[in-house]
Amino acid sequence: MLLEIRFTDPKFARYLESTVSGRDLVAFTFESSRDMNLFLQKVRVELGLKRVNAICSQGGPVDRPQNNIQQLSYLGFYTYLVDTITAPDAIVRYLCKQYAVHRIPIGNDHTYRNSENVPANINFFFTENHRFSVRVSAYSGEKSVSTTEVREAKLMANTVDVEEIGNFNKQLSLFEQQSQGHKAKMQEIDKKLLTLEGNLNELNTRRKAINEGVEKVRTILAQIRVQTKKVQDIESEPTFDIQQERDRTRKKQKECVLKQCKIHADLKNSMATLYTETMNGEVWKAKLEFYRNGIVQQETELRELRNELRSVQATLENIENQLIRSKSNAKEKLVEAKRSCNNKLPDDEGFPYKEDFEVLPADITRLQEHCYELQTRVDCMDQGDEQVIKEYEEREKLISKLKSEVSNSSDMNKILAKKMETIQSKWLPPLENLLRDIDKSFGDMFSKLGCAGEIKLEKGGSDEDYDKYGIAILVRFRASEQLQQLTRHAQSGGERALSTALYLMALQRLTTVPFRCVDEINQGMDPINERKMFELLVKVTTECDNAQYFLLTPKLLTNLEYNSKIMIHTIMNGQKIMRYNKWNYDAFLQKAHHYRMA
Repeated sequence: MLLEIRFTDPKFARYLESTVSGRDLVAFTFESSRDMNLFLQKVRVELGLKRVNAICSQGGPVDRPQNNIQQLSYLGFYTYLVDTITAPDAIVRYLCKQYAVHRIPIGNDHTYRNSENVPANINFFFTENHRFSVRVSAYSGEKSVSTTEVREAKLMANTVDVEEIGNFNKQLSLFEQQSQGHKAKMQEIDKKLLTLEGNLNELNTRRKAINEGVEKVRTILAQIRVQTKKVQDIESEPTFDIQQERDRTRKKQKECVLKQCKIHADLKNSMATLYTETMNGEVWKAKLEFYRNGIVQQETELRELRNELRSVQATLENIENQLIRSKSNAKEKLVEAKRSCNNKLPDDEGFPYKEDFEVLPADITRLQEHCYELQTRVDCMDQGDEQVIKEYEEREKLISKLKSEVSNSSDMNKILAKKMETIQSKWLPPLENLLRDIDKSFGDMFSKLGCAGEIKLEKGGSDEDYDKYGIAILVRFRASEQLQQLTRHAQSGGERALSTALYLMALQRLTTVPFRCVDEINQGMDPINERKMFELLVKVTTECDNAQYFLLTPKLLTNLEYNSKIMIHTIMNGQKIMRYNKWNYDAFLQKAHHYRMA
């Protein structure tokens, strides 16, 4: 039964397993009682499998009672158990008949807190983590409620959607094809990168020359100001011919102005060129960062290949040890053979079995086959039974088949390991890049507060143990301390609230939106951390190219720093609040003025 049941969400498996007995879950389901009896006769009587269970249930569409779960939504119920599964009609009919899964609702924690308000006609239901069973005494009529904790599913914990696996395999094949194309593009981009890096060096040289030209222009402007001062001093001297000096000075001034205009035009062109080259430089920097990430990925693959090399070296060492042992065994066999032949070898004179030895094959493989053949003849001479020969041939076929299966299994393991490495290389580097961006934003905001913060990927052991992956948040609020992981024991409540708020703000900076809304982010903070948080929020939100922030809060500290980009709206609402069209603004302003003067 459990092989045919699918769930709309895997979390519902533990509810069904807590309702249906394990004997029924592993039972075989039949639509014909004759087939069931024949099956039980075969497995229980003939095969002796007494623990095999079977059930019989009619097929065809299931007539489910129409129970509207919306009528129980006020108690937190959101579905019936039968609506969480998909299975053949015979299985669904059996579960409805034997366990009434169509009348078992599933609720949440709100249901657990209001379990005493559940209607009397519901005598079996689930909350998020508990199972409630209501029984009424046939004698006294009193109601008793038993509550048990719902354990995690065991038998149905690993239900597999075959169709989904097929889709994933198709996607995997498509991704592998795309990967080949991307690798070719990467090689082309690497070639372009080398060329562009050369162009970047050339542009840096040109930018340096432009900067030198700008410095020369500034020097000339300073010289012009000095010469102008000299002209003014000369004009103030009464001993010179004022008119003559004025004409000469005007002529020089005109020349200097024309020269200055030319220099300004050159400076304008130089600045435009500098801006263009600077923008191109930033583009190349971004591309360089992208390729550096690719290098990091290649280094990761290199480390994996080195690990494989160490494994191969270990295998080679084992083979060498086996070779040494084989040589030692060969020497012992040689001594034993010489002892059997009067301490003589086939090449020695007086070898007693020289004629028989010359007839034997010289190839080791053929010699082993000849040995096997002689051994088989000896075995047949003892019994003379053809059954032994037949059994020998069958065992040879079985050994060949098992060797083939072992070889295929080893190849499949290698293919799966390679696919795991390929899939990991697709999602792990982008995840690490994302965490680096979050860490940079998180650390920048902490540094503005005079503190330190860090975000990193916590692997918790082996790189393949993905269940232990997590995000570690490290903070430091005092210069005398080291970076510590954010926990309820190491930091105060205000520090934890501030760290959480800054982490959320760091996540928000990764997405581009027109505005953001922050609701009561300062709740739970002490005044010191609340002031730090507000000052940082002002700095972050009023920078260029940032989204507009709406901060909703029931209170604000006094003497906070604001700037021209902040607008405060005070919401006045309630039954006893004066309507806005009756406000006396002049009276409000006078009271505020008197309050500030006091």
